[in-house]
Order: sequence, then C-alpha cells, then structure tokens
Amino acid sequence: MSATTWHGRRGAMLLGPTEHRVARYLADRTSNGRVTIRTTDLIAALGLERSEAYRITARLRVLGIFGVENDRGGTNGGRHYWRTPIEHDGARLDATRHRVAWSRILAWARARREVIAARLAWIRHHPRQADLVGTRVVLPTEPAVTPDAVGSVTFAERFRRAGGGPLLAEWGLE
Repeated sequence: MSATTWHGRRGAMLLGPTEHRVARYLADRTSNGRVTIRTTDLIAALGLERSEAYRITARLRVLGIFGVENDRGGTNGGRHYWRTPIEHDGARLDATRHRVAWSRILAWARARREVIAARLAWIRHHPRQADLVGTRVVLPTEPAVTPDAVGSVTFAERFRRAGGGPLLAEWGLE
C-alpha cells in the first residue's frame, strides 16, 4: 500500500490509494474553481461504494484539501466541491502582544477559578443557602454565627429573638 502526499490548509497529509484517486479526480474537476458533482456520478466514475465516497470526501474536507458543501434538499443537482488554498505563512502575530494578551486571559481564568472555589467553599458550609435559586451569593469574611452558639440555643429562643414571641403565645407554646 503506497501513500501519496497532498498539501492542504493543515499542511502536508498522506493519503491512501483510494483517497488519492478521489482527490486526483476532484482536483481535475475543480481546476477551474467550484463545481457541482452528484455523489452518484462520483461513485460511478471511481467505482466506489456510497459510504466510502461520503467517508473519503468528508476526510478530504476535514484535512483542508477540498471544500465540500452539501446540497440541502437536493435542489442544486449535487454537492459543491472546490480546492482550498494551500497553506501559507500569512500574517504572523506579534510575539510580545501575543504574550501580553495570553497572560491577560490566564489572569482572568485564575481570578474566576478563585471566585468559584470561594463560592463552593461557602456553599458547602451553608447548605440551606445553596437551595435558594436566583439569589446572589455574598461571601462573608467570617461566619456570622459559630456552630457552637447555634447548638446551645433552642429554636423557640431564636424565634422569640427574631420577633416571633407573640405568635408563640398565640399558639400556646410559651
């Protein structure tokens, strides 16, 4: 089995014999630009199976050797094929500006990660607050009530302190 080298948008690629045959056929047909080819014509001209033709043309598209546009609805007489431009160096990024921009992105990601970690830690210590949907979580610097203080006071005492004493009297729970 021999492999042939083709150049596309992603650089040099090795194609197998059947892929090379399809690429050569498409290169001949697309030498003047974009063409419309029915898949049945492609299959008949190259002696391929239907699934093989779709698999190979999809691979040629992914590798950046040919552009392929499906004929949605079948109203244009086939799929559109064109040869993609060969890879080139093009405009290069300024290395200094690229490093500055990348460091800004990393700094933002680190800050975001720290905020999320702090919120998760706060939620783990306040599980009932996590059930509130649509509320903004404000991170306290230190807990308002210590766990020891909560255990020593009964619910009725905390309810009275919050202003619920008259209700307790009304319910006969004084």
